[in-house]
Amino acid sequence: MRRRPASKGTTTRIEYLSRGHGHGHAATDVRVAAALRTLGAEVRLASYGSGLDHCTRRGVDCADLGIDDLHDQDPTAALRVLAYLRGRRGTDLVVAHEIFAAPSLCRALGLPCVLLTHWFFAEIGAPDRDALLATPDRLVLLDLAAAHDVPAALADRVEFTGPVAEPYPGDRPAARRQLGLDPAEYVVVVTTGAVTTHNRDRLGALPARVRAALPVRHARLLVLSGPTAVDDPAPYHRAADVVVANATFGALSELVAAGVPTVAVTGGPNPVDRLHAERFAALGLVTTVDADARTAALADAIRTARPGPAPVDWCTPAALARRLVAPPA
Repeated sequence: MRRRPASKGTTTRIEYLSRGHGHGHAATDVRVAAALRTLGAEVRLASYGSGLDHCTRRGVDCADLGIDDLHDQDPTAALRVLAYLRGRRGTDLVVAHEIFAAPSLCRALGLPCVLLTHWFFAEIGAPDRDALLATPDRLVLLDLAAAHDVPAALADRVEFTGPVAEPYPGDRPAARRQLGLDPAEYVVVVTTGAVTTHNRDRLGALPARVRAALPVRHARLLVLSGPTAVDDPAPYHRAADVVVANATFGALSELVAAGVPTVAVTGGPNPVDRLHAERFAALGLVTTVDADARTAALADAIRTARPGPAPVDWCTPAALARRLVAPPA
């Protein structure tokens, strides 16, 4: 990879570009950026839309790229990224999390670039766009190698890290003690992620549907609706007998890494979410159910959900940070 000498002694200056279009990218990137700083790097985080909102609500310093979530693949979005990078001086490395225009822009500006993603365009029916993944100095896939068919043109370039997750450090009894929950009761957690005008019809009714499908008469139902429902959902997830989750990659990664029986609710418009839910299910890591499934099918999924096999190819934010500043030989 092209390298620039560090700008201040041994300090590496990193521009970290985090995709909006949901909160999952920013949730990962905030933690990775913090880990990079503990390694001595100077990190400047930038995002937009819901990614920027995630950072702002948590008091994380983050520049606004001025891009709309729904139009973040448009040419105007690329121009805004270009303007931002041109305005940052002394950059040693650009880390771009699914900012697919960034690698070609960095090449034009003479900046080293690492692109983070967790899917290939060919997997969602757009193989021609995989050319975008051939441009960065490094292509890092934040997922299990077993969950993907790597396009031949990228086979010698891609680095798999495993999904990035930092599970709750204790067991279920410890999580329940932290939350003041009865150690003997049956607990189901519903986590929807951000409920917006674009997914409200599908996710808004999910808690009520899960309540109607609870397989235990006096079960406790805890609903985490939206990314700001609680500051840290990890103890709630770990305390649960089962978590019913909107099938986003970030949420499923955290749940599987924690060994939590998970029902992934599919049926949304995002083909990437469907891809990961199907691949995780094929590996025996989650149980899937369609958002429009009948109550009996949802109840059966909750009743039969089991934790998947112990993950072996998982990655913490700290491990990813070390990999970014000191790539494997």
